[in-house]
Amino acid sequence: MSLQTIINDFIADAPPGELQEVTNNIKAIVDEPIKHELAAALETYNARGNVVLLNGKATIISQHTQSSTQKYVDFSTGKQFNVDVHTMQAIDVEDFDTDYRTADYELLEGKLATYLAQHYPSEAAFTVVPPGFGGEAYTIIINGWKHNPANFYNGSWCSLYTFDGSALRDIDVKLDIHYYEDGNVRLKSHLEPEAVSVGLQGVVTAISKVENDVELEIITKVNGLNETVFKNLRRLLPITRAKIQWGKAMGNYKLGKDVVNE
Repeated sequence: MSLQTIINDFIADAPPGELQEVTNNIKAIVDEPIKHELAAALETYNARGNVVLLNGKATIISQHTQSSTQKYVDFSTGKQFNVDVHTMQAIDVEDFDTDYRTADYELLEGKLATYLAQHYPSEAAFTVVPPGFGGEAYTIIINGWKHNPANFYNGSWCSLYTFDGSALRDIDVKLDIHYYEDGNVRLKSHLEPEAVSVGLQGVVTAISKVENDVELEIITKVNGLNETVFKNLRRLLPITRAKIQWGKAMGNYKLGKDVVNE
């Protein structure tokens, strides 16, 4: 496996809000110059979906928002820009033609803004990619996140929809939560709900139902893990009601004694 492939895999799997920490750790581990390899991996990471600040505003970037010049486009402000992958800052900002801002586009954008304000309690952003920009339908991307390293958890939600005027299609929802206080637990969920027939006026209502259904499905699965798999696992483990000090545990438990004796 090549160094580039290894770096790509680490960057691609970085938990939400922890990309800089993963990047710094890679630099510390690899004892050779890897600026080019990191840049390539971060470019791929951005193309898959990321959020950067553009004039102080959280802006979604992805392969869906790249123009023919490979610049990212913020359709809400009519700006296009590059991204410095080493600082994740927007650079080379230019105006972008806003002929796409039809009455239908602005109606959809307005409804989505209201939806996010009502249903996403933490930080969130969305973008509406107009028809004709790499496709014949609208592409809607919603990204919500909660980064709380002070309390040892970070999480993100990313949903993507294609709206062709009569239905929401190619629905893709990803949830990623990392909790790392007194342990290291990560929940990653990737769901692809079925298409939903709907017109322009009902698009956001349909999105709300899809996301509520996905949330309930994930909660049900997590509760099922707690009530079945984890409960059965606890029955097999010794109950000490005390944290195991792994650094001092060798020799104190039967398994440790067996290893020491070997």
